[in-house]
Amino acid sequence: MYCFIVDPCRAISEKIWKKLERQLKIMNIDYRVYLTQKPGDARQFAREITHSGKAVPAIIAVGADGTINEILDGIFFAGAVTIGYIPMGINNNLAKSLKLPRNPYKCMKRIISSGHARYLDYGVLSYGENAQEHRRFAVSCSIGMDMAECCRLPETKFNGIFSSVRARIRQLLAEKPVKGFIILDDVKKIEFNHIFMVTVHIHPYGNGGFRFAPQADPGDGSMEVCVIHHVTKLGLGLILLDAFLGRLKNRRGVRFFNCREVQIHTDRPMPVRVDGEDYRCQTDIHLRCVEKKVRMII
Repeated sequence: MYCFIVDPCRAISEKIWKKLERQLKIMNIDYRVYLTQKPGDARQFAREITHSGKAVPAIIAVGADGTINEILDGIFFAGAVTIGYIPMGINNNLAKSLKLPRNPYKCMKRIISSGHARYLDYGVLSYGENAQEHRRFAVSCSIGMDMAECCRLPETKFNGIFSSVRARIRQLLAEKPVKGFIILDDVKKIEFNHIFMVTVHIHPYGNGGFRFAPQADPGDGSMEVCVIHHVTKLGLGLILLDAFLGRLKNRRGVRFFNCREVQIHTDRPMPVRVDGEDYRCQTDIHLRCVEKKVRMII
């Protein structure tokens, strides 16, 4: 049996889900559906489904990266858990990284018919006093460069992606860098005087479809760290353009690191984003990779 956790946050998502559900009935598929109504519902549903610790049915997320994030954060991993993903909307970083079909109907058919799965890594964000609070992430986590404005823009075929780019550029022009440092695998400390953003990736894409970690591999047990620092505002715009086009490699002001865990400190609180969702402002965060724990239908 398949458990579908559906986020009908937009009218188009609800319409698509109804069509998907009709197909499930035609195919005589045994399924159960959980419809979210507010943030946190997907996490609670995933917790309820997996709470027994026994082998559970496949959990299929129907929504955006935030839906996958909540499901991952709510799962009890005591037993075997299989996850599928039917992406909705425009900027679905996990779907891009896994090269899933953009058509939701093809994606569902692939999930039901193939059954092919791959074990993937996930990340854990720790924050707060003595890093006592934790949150899992499937794709990426970043600190710095508040990009919340672009997430409030309407997602349409005509202005979704380009409005997102324009919004990020406006945010960059207003952004001020901070001093800080990173510590890689509890061994190597690297200081920076002008940090704009540090983004840590399990998958290559993140932050609204930008490829900030072109070398990230979701099954190698490590994370790709990208630090954007000490660059002019024009340089920031060029970095964004390169990341959007998927060619961010040797650009000045960008440094890449690979590690299993990383500590990040900034001299003043900076916005933290987890799988594209705003998650408070922090000065100190710790991130680590959990190797090949998520069984994902691809």
